[in-house]
Amino acid sequence: MLDLLGFAGRARGAHLVVTGEGTLDTRSLRGTAPIGVARAAARAGAPVIAVAGRRGLTGERLRKARIQAVYALDDIEPDAERRVRRAGPLLEQLTVAIADEWLPGPRR
Repeated sequence: MLDLLGFAGRARGAHLVVTGEGTLDTRSLRGTAPIGVARAAARAGAPVIAVAGRRGLTGERLRKARIQAVYALDDIEPDAERRVRRAGPLLEQLTVAIADEWLPGPRR
């Protein structure tokens, strides 16, 4: 699918590629779309981060998957029920943190 979309050409020169899924864990390493995106983006020379509802990968496993950082909703809201109810505002909060850390230029 990534080849069909011309992903490598689009990722080349990108400041950042963001991928993600509900739970980023060891099952993700078995060929899910976010891992495919991360590997393709890394081959194109673009840094890759992931956004997830829950984080189950850290350290060496993330590096091997070619993901430089994970931003997870459960890092800022540990209660699963509230996390689901407030997913929109929590994602907005993560987006601001990601932009502040990864994108060049002035912020607000």
